[in-house]
Amino acid sequence: MKLSALPAKFPVAWGASASPSYIRSIPLGSQIGIVNGAASLTDGFPPLNFLPVGSGGVPPFGQDMNGILQQITQWSQWQNAGGLVPYDPAFSAAIGGYPKSALLAGAATGVVWLSTADDNTSDPDTSGANWVNIGAASAPIMVGTDAGSANVCTATVLPAPGAYVDGQIFVVQKAAFDNNGAMTGNIDGLGTHPIVNMDGTALTAKQWPASATGILEFNNATTSFRLLNPAVTVAANAGLAATDQQVLSLSITTLPAPTGALSLNDSLPLHVVADGADREVTLSALAAILPGAMKAMRVITASGTYTPTVGAKSMLVFATGAGGAGGGNATTNGFTGGGGSAGGTAVYFGPVSQQTVTIGAGGVPNPSSGSDLIGGSGGTTSFGALAVATGGIGGSSSGTNSFGAGGQGVGTGTAGTLLVHGGGGSPGSGHEGGCGGTSFWGGGGYGGATPSTGVQVPGGPGSLGGGGGGGDGGGAGGAGGNGVVVIFEFD
Repeated sequence: MKLSALPAKFPVAWGASASPSYIRSIPLGSQIGIVNGAASLTDGFPPLNFLPVGSGGVPPFGQDMNGILQQITQWSQWQNAGGLVPYDPAFSAAIGGYPKSALLAGAATGVVWLSTADDNTSDPDTSGANWVNIGAASAPIMVGTDAGSANVCTATVLPAPGAYVDGQIFVVQKAAFDNNGAMTGNIDGLGTHPIVNMDGTALTAKQWPASATGILEFNNATTSFRLLNPAVTVAANAGLAATDQQVLSLSITTLPAPTGALSLNDSLPLHVVADGADREVTLSALAAILPGAMKAMRVITASGTYTPTVGAKSMLVFATGAGGAGGGNATTNGFTGGGGSAGGTAVYFGPVSQQTVTIGAGGVPNPSSGSDLIGGSGGTTSFGALAVATGGIGGSSSGTNSFGAGGQGVGTGTAGTLLVHGGGGSPGSGHEGGCGGTSFWGGGGYGGATPSTGVQVPGGPGSLGGGGGGGDGGGAGGAGGNGVVVIFEFD
């Protein structure tokens, strides 16, 4: 259908001016045996209306026809006007409950109830189940101005709420008065309730300055407004969790002359913009209310369980896989091994949580004799499933090639916020074994080197996920560095 197919509306109901003699309301119950031939909602037009008069039939009453058409067109006119109906317990019982998606007008202005279930017999105006308020009173954010006094907020907002609803947000510009104590609020004349801090305590002086914009959240459980953005002083944040603290705007103009090393008992002169006060604040007091400082650094070199430091809120994790071992070489003069590649690194940042830590073992070198002495690969390091990094590949040597190739199958991060490849190992050359690849932390082992043939020089071991160096002159490759997990914890 198209909007252009909209039929004509009923400006008046059928028979609006009909005399009572020519119209009557249609009753619900059957009229058979009461008024012969009369219609009812139960029977419609009764059987007598369908018999010939000569056979005892009774013609339909014109009053009944006018009555049913009037009732139908009255409802059509109501719907034409966009009208909703309130909850009706008798009607609800008669139909077995309202259907899903039914709309009813709430008892309070601006409230529109949407049914979320079929056969819904509960009363929405008395907190009945399976109804959602979708009217203006449930608008998530309403904006307005305060026309009250220092400690009384009397605001008018748009859209206008019909009732207080839990979680409503009111953005209100304060009247031209600083508050000087506890406050109350009344939005659109719906009732006066306390305005409190987020922890439920009463406001103190200048927490809602003159003409400042306040964000109020209605809390139905405590029938109060929480001021979500109070102007605060250092003292106002004392004892609050970091997530509940308010941001301070501080202007530091001068610092005290240094008298040696700073301590937490030293103080700074601060100007607090929120209340215009100048005061001395110790570093320990300031540190206690300004979240985000690094709390601890943890270095984990053995598999186990990580348990966050008490008080830590977030963590920056670096998980590095183990390095591959350097390549060995045959005892034939001039043979050199390639360096092993380094393990990859996975970086993760997020809230602290207990995690199982697995530290990858460094690659093990082959003995310092024989041919094709490829170094062992490094193991995978994991910090739960949040940060996972694979190990590097070992360097190689060949009985038919005097210069072993470096391990190029580098480790990489496979899970985390940031994934970093390890460095590849260097090939051997001349009388020098290849250097081990460097990890995120460095740590590649040196290549064995001898100025003359016939001398065995092993490669150096890697560290912190670095690859082992290649051996020279029959020397074994260096072991790959074990993996590592480094954690920076923050308040």
